[in-house]
Amino acid sequence: MIRRRTLLAKVLFFATISVVFAVFLIFLSPRYSFLGRLVSARDMALLITNYESFSEFTLRDKFFLASFIFMIFALTASGISEYISSQIKKNVYLQTETALFNNFIERLRFCYRHEELVAAIQEELEYQADCAVLLANTKTEHVIYNSTSAFISDPETYDLMRRRFSTDWTWYWAEGLYFFDTNMQLVGDKRKARGLFIASGDIRFFLICRFIRNTEPEIFPILLHEFNDYLNREKTLGQLLYYSQLFQEWSMVANTQRSFLPKKLPDTTSIEVGAYFQPLVHVSGDYYDIIKIDEDKTLLVTGDVSGKGLAAALVMGIIMNTIQIIENKEDLAGIIYAIDTAIKRMKLQDKYTVLFLGLIDTKKMTIKYVNASMEKPFILTESRPTFKVKTLESNCSVVGIIDLDEVIVEERPLYHGDVILMLSDGIPETMDANGIELGETDYYLDSIKEFAHNPPAEMVKNIADMALSFSANNAMRDDVTIVAVKLKR
Repeated sequence: MIRRRTLLAKVLFFATISVVFAVFLIFLSPRYSFLGRLVSARDMALLITNYESFSEFTLRDKFFLASFIFMIFALTASGISEYISSQIKKNVYLQTETALFNNFIERLRFCYRHEELVAAIQEELEYQADCAVLLANTKTEHVIYNSTSAFISDPETYDLMRRRFSTDWTWYWAEGLYFFDTNMQLVGDKRKARGLFIASGDIRFFLICRFIRNTEPEIFPILLHEFNDYLNREKTLGQLLYYSQLFQEWSMVANTQRSFLPKKLPDTTSIEVGAYFQPLVHVSGDYYDIIKIDEDKTLLVTGDVSGKGLAAALVMGIIMNTIQIIENKEDLAGIIYAIDTAIKRMKLQDKYTVLFLGLIDTKKMTIKYVNASMEKPFILTESRPTFKVKTLESNCSVVGIIDLDEVIVEERPLYHGDVILMLSDGIPETMDANGIELGETDYYLDSIKEFAHNPPAEMVKNIADMALSFSANNAMRDDVTIVAVKLKR
């Protein structure tokens, strides 16, 4: 109907334009035309202007004038033609049958969720257009929505549709819109159609309607396009909601994990403490603790769980909880065995930890330690004008995945003014633009010696800034944990 009306309107309009243009050429011509011999343009002009003298048009003047006038007519005709077409389309879309589908399409353009689609189907297709709708997911064999009409809600109807529009019980159809007749057979002519279905991904949208054959065919490609757009919007919104919920869950895990870390560093008369902790993502495999046993003894803990994510966070929580509830915190070997048992009980197979335990005794001026494959801590002893550096090498295997040998506890002397520095491998393994690791450079130790003159809180910040500067301010590749303890004089 739209095409016929538009074609007829264009024929009549351009016929009128042609007549007008022909008349114009008649008066422009000085000799003959298809209407016979007429007066020249010059004589006509003289008559109109009370015999004022005008020069005869030359052939070039006629060509340019005719071209200009025709261009104006063409542009005007094109605009009027488009306006007429849009008005015809608008009027047809307001007619009963096509308007019902058009109203549903208008609602569909603003649907983002399943509930909004169902409301549009019920209010526009079922209540207004007396249609029956079935919406199904072929992947899950799940009926997402079906109308309450006896025919479409009958399970036999669903089975019939699946048999008609499936191959070997799987619904493999190219994405598009198809028509079917009263026998549920596909038809190519919508004038014989009783219903239609849209195939889009795993979704099948069946619509049974008595007046599909009276509906303008131009409406169906629009319906297909808008339905596909709706599915894309729903998928995008679903993903955004999923990530939003996931972000909230990870934030909760991160907050829980941080609750295991010391909220306040211990304040004693014999040591001064500084700590820096920055996870790569929401949750971290790194952990640390500084536990005051009495006025003379303090337990230092730093560690790193293998991998990232939720599993690493759970193992980290188990480790910290094990250390906090153990009664004898001076028994470093006992703590290692307890952590090893706790991790193995989780049966995560690929999870383990490296860690360092250090027991400072400021009365005896010693540190007892077990280094279970952790990045080796430093003891910086002041030796003017700089510091001497001693390392606390690994003396134990990783914990939680293999059988432990005898855990050896070693002891080193300490001096007033010493700084004990513990770092996770995120610092020395920081790379610059050339792929060189910070820990392989002289700049690394030279800078640490220089920072050791500062209070521990300032020292750990200086080290973190040094690593970030060395990486040319690029994002760090691992969690960063730094703990510095200085023995007061």
